[in-house]
Amino acid sequence: MECTVTMVSSIVPPLLTAVVTLGGGWFITTRVTDRWDKIKKRREMDLASAQDFQRLYGEFCAAWKSWDTSVQHPTTVGSSTDRAWECLEHATAIEGEIEALLAKVAGERFLSEDDVDVLGAVREGFQELRKAIREGVSLADGKSRFEYSFFKGVCVYTSHLLGTSPHTIDLPDRTVSVKSFLGITSPEKEGRWIQTAKRLNLVSDQEPKIADLR
Repeated sequence: MECTVTMVSSIVPPLLTAVVTLGGGWFITTRVTDRWDKIKKRREMDLASAQDFQRLYGEFCAAWKSWDTSVQHPTTVGSSTDRAWECLEHATAIEGEIEALLAKVAGERFLSEDDVDVLGAVREGFQELRKAIREGVSLADGKSRFEYSFFKGVCVYTSHLLGTSPHTIDLPDRTVSVKSFLGITSPEKEGRWIQTAKRLNLVSDQEPKIADLR
């Protein structure tokens, strides 16, 4: 009996040590794996947002060139009315996707005040094409309020923001997200998108005028 007790006493401590070690290793491995999965998922979300924005920027430029061509050379592109409606449908569809993307970004990121201002500027910049179509003017003829150099500045800022993973993998809570989105879409920001680009020095004084980029 004494021999058995001695044997059990000699086996239990190492066994407990092994169990604790294995349990601790499993816990640490699980935590590391979980965090890595969150980082990977976060990165995928960021890349998807950046790619969506870059695609919409390209579509905007295509719709803009199509509209300006129809205004500047109406005799070579067919019915101006049909072309206007076609461009308007394209422009409003792009605006809708931009609005959805901005809501997504506000729900996924902690945004600084400058971020909010720039995203609001991007939103308004994308609206300029629809306004130009409504008024029947080209974005490049100086009659619109569009400034391509400033638009490029806020768009590059946005592309960099979306393509760079944030410092935290945590998502903002609902209150923070709502505040960010309301700031982005605030009517108080209307007419100030160019001032935002200037304030943040997002354009060079040597940038060419839009008329030079046709």
